[in-house]
Amino acid sequence: MKIYKFMFYITYPALVYSIYLLLDLTNEYGTPLVETLFIAGGVIGIPLLLWLLDVVSTENERY
Repeated sequence: MKIYKFMFYITYPALVYSIYLLLDLTNEYGTPLVETLFIAGGVIGIPLLLWLLDVVSTENERY
């Protein structure tokens, strides 16, 4: 794994969490469900999706 991909997988969840904190401090969220989906999608879902797409693209390059 190249270093920029490794750094992206670390900094991306931190960016999502900082956006969440900014919106939480300004009281833009109303329900706990929206907060949970935002954190789960941003910290877990999107990096996992990007990782899966990277695995699929490298599998196609091997053949």
